[in-house]
Amino acid sequence: MVASDLQNALYTIARNHRQDEHGQPLITAHRRARADEMAGAMSMFTQSFEGELFNRPGTPWPEVDVALIDLGTLARENYSAQMALAMVSLINTVNNLAERDQYQDRELQLVIDEGHITTTNPLLSPYMTKVVKMWRKLGAWLWLATQNLSDYPDTAERC
Repeated sequence: MVASDLQNALYTIARNHRQDEHGQPLITAHRRARADEMAGAMSMFTQSFEGELFNRPGTPWPEVDVALIDLGTLARENYSAQMALAMVSLINTVNNLAERDQYQDRELQLVIDEGHITTTNPLLSPYMTKVVKMWRKLGAWLWLATQNLSDYPDTAERC
């Protein structure tokens, strides 16, 4: 399943005017409108550059000791939603590996260069904070690297 499959399913729900045996709509007008709104919003991730990133089948991660992922393009202005989606996917993948390997005698480190970018993204920082707090129990660690500590927001001091 790719993003456009979900988008098409939401559009199908939005156009569903079927009724039950009593003449009542199977899907309320409010839910149809909400499905249409969500499908429209997904266009941001199914077309052009974002479509190339997010609207294609994935491939399994290789079993390697080091994986380098370049998200530099998503660190630019006006890409915060795309960065959040990519990072949530990455964090979930790392979390799955940490859960799978938690009883092995080997720790897992996720190192993020220019790490301040993840702490300044309001869509991302609360999620990362919650997940990473659980990682110590799994033997997984998040290391954030930066050239300038002043790039971190004041709110990151609590984390």
